Amino acid sequence: WIVTRENCIINAIVAKLVSWYQDREVSMEPWNLFAAVSFSYVGAMVASNSSLAFINYPTQVLGKSVKPIPILIFGVLISRKSYPLMKYLCVLLIVCGVAIFIYKDPPAQKVDEDHSQYKLFNSIGFGELLVLLSLTLDGITGVLQDRLKTHNTHALHMMYAMNIYASLYLLIGLFITGE
Repeated sequence: WIVTRENCIINAIVAKLVSWYQDREVSMEPWNLFAAVSFSYVGAMVASNSSLAFINYPTQVLGKSVKPIPILIFGVLISRKSYPLMKYLCVLLIVCGVAIFIYKDPPAQKVDEDHSQYKLFNSIGFGELLVLLSLTLDGITGVLQDRLKTHNTHALHMMYAMNIYASLYLLIGLFITGE
């Protein structure tokens, strides 16, 4: 939580300095969209970082490499976006490659009589569920960022406001968890 919050503070400072240098105005408006996108952004980061307590780093990185899937799905379902067929094929190839790499070897388990080791839930643990939550929140973040773009929000404006709100959410999280 602490390192993530410090990262958000540094990002906000950099965005403010660059916007000052470029003579651009940055604000916290529309505050409700920035608050929502920052919440999903923080949730994705916390879920992803927390997954490392249950899975190893390469598994987490490989899991997060399928990030284009929720972005495509949420973009189509919520934002009503359309993508070229080649984009779908590229995402499918990435996902298939990741799946083959992760699940190429069966987990070493003692075989029991009801063959429960073949059930999907036994091969997906809490760490993988946290990565899935992180991916879902990444998809929501993408949709909300697209909505912010309809307000003519500049990238520096988005970087500044999102990281200010994110650092506030993380500060609350630090107080709640006692870290």
